[in-house]
Amino acid sequence: MKNCFRKKTLIFIIMVCCFCLLSSPVAMAGYAVGFASDKIQITNPPRNGTEVNGILPISGTAKVDEVWFCVRGPQNEVEAQSASVSEGRFSIDLTLRFGPGKYTIWAADNKTSFDGKIRFIAYNVVEDNRYTSASNYINSNNNEIIKLSRSLVNENMTDLEKAKAIHDWVAGNIKYDYEAYLAGELGLKTASATLKNKSGLCSGYSFLFAALCRSAGLPTKVVYGQMKGSNGWETQNHAWNEVMIDGKWIAVDTTWDSGYIQDNRFVSSLSSKYFNPAPKFFAETYSGSKEMIY
Repeated sequence: MKNCFRKKTLIFIIMVCCFCLLSSPVAMAGYAVGFASDKIQITNPPRNGTEVNGILPISGTAKVDEVWFCVRGPQNEVEAQSASVSEGRFSIDLTLRFGPGKYTIWAADNKTSFDGKIRFIAYNVVEDNRYTSASNYINSNNNEIIKLSRSLVNENMTDLEKAKAIHDWVAGNIKYDYEAYLAGELGLKTASATLKNKSGLCSGYSFLFAALCRSAGLPTKVVYGQMKGSNGWETQNHAWNEVMIDGKWIAVDTTWDSGYIQDNRFVSSLSSKYFNPAPKFFAETYSGSKEMIY
């Protein structure tokens, strides 16, 4: 399967923008706290240094269609989240999922540029839940995601059985969007968008699997690396998942288990070959695994 993560550039740009803010001369002299720019006004939280239990409610007014937030965690983890604007107002429950400590939040109207006009601090007291909570792309709190997850698993199933049921649904119902790949349309889409469209690239598969698993209470992360094709190691990146079962991370690749490309089209063919593969097979097939913060 061709890789869909060739354009993970967007996330990298967001991280660079945030870290540039951290390393600028102004930043070194001490950050200014701000809750307003010419396009965005934060009305909640009303002050700097709010203490929260994992969720920071943010609301305000804006003259744009979408407000983006760059969040830096206690150990310099960086991620972006966004809120839609309706009738000039927005609200979002910002997830502070990297454990207890100090979080820095920037807001802007551009997902690749945070100028520091809006910047404030919040303190989280909840333990690390980065692999179980919702994020911008793994929106496990989406109503349709929750509904589907509940229909696939039940309390009598083991965690491995839950993960397998979710794997089978995703691999059996999502079509690889080979047309989008050929057209170079490689932008990231949320788990709920992949569910709605019933198609996606490898990022879409991995986001949807992670969202359904997290909704079911299974810690799940997204990783990327290289896969070995018929002509050797692919030069482009590929995304898959790791889900925690009985205290251990197991690999799951719903993209490759969903089918294959033949005569320039996707052919559905459900498989379990890449669900919890044996270590030897995994080492022979995957290379350069690296976790992504989603």
